[in-house]
Amino acid sequence: MRPTEWPASYAQYGASYGGNCVIVDGEFKYPSGRSIYTGRQISVQAACSNSRTSYTLTFKNFNIGSSGTPNGDARVTCTAAGTVRFNTGYRYPSSVTCESPATLCAARFSAVGAAKCDDTCNKNGRCQRVHSRRRILQSATNCPGQGSAVTATTTPTSGSGPTTTVRTTPFGTSRSGSQWQCMCYANMRRGTACPDLSEDND
Repeated sequence: MRPTEWPASYAQYGASYGGNCVIVDGEFKYPSGRSIYTGRQISVQAACSNSRTSYTLTFKNFNIGSSGTPNGDARVTCTAAGTVRFNTGYRYPSSVTCESPATLCAARFSAVGAAKCDDTCNKNGRCQRVHSRRRILQSATNCPGQGSAVTATTTPTSGSGPTTTVRTTPFGTSRSGSQWQCMCYANMRRGTACPDLSEDND
């Protein structure tokens, strides 16, 4: 639903409302006849990555190719604050001003909370909290899980050489011993990520 205060003509620049909309600034070029019109502030859809180190903006039916005719949605991925050009195949490309992903995702989607599961859970499964006190890392030689952090520290020991300790944190494990995992619809099993469903490969 479009709020009455937004002109209907903004749709030609890829504007959409509701859902996960954000307000973006930039120069959005739209051809009409022999004229080129420029929009400078519109509402578009945004989706943050589960790591919140990037986000994607979707401009509805604003993918303009060399012919100057819209053909589907234009998607722009922001990985840092700054200007990103798109529709570069057209003679008059557009640009959008990206915010810092960490800043935008925290400000716009703070109610959602930090993602605890892989992005594929949203599409092909559901994120579940699995409490497991027995899931203890037994050896520093264990392979870390997806998205894990590995920290190596060296602790000198009196009367002997230095002792090196490696700490690994598996994907989705909390300090309390609880773990967030995906319940995948494809096989109804838990894992750190979910495969595509058969119908997704049609």
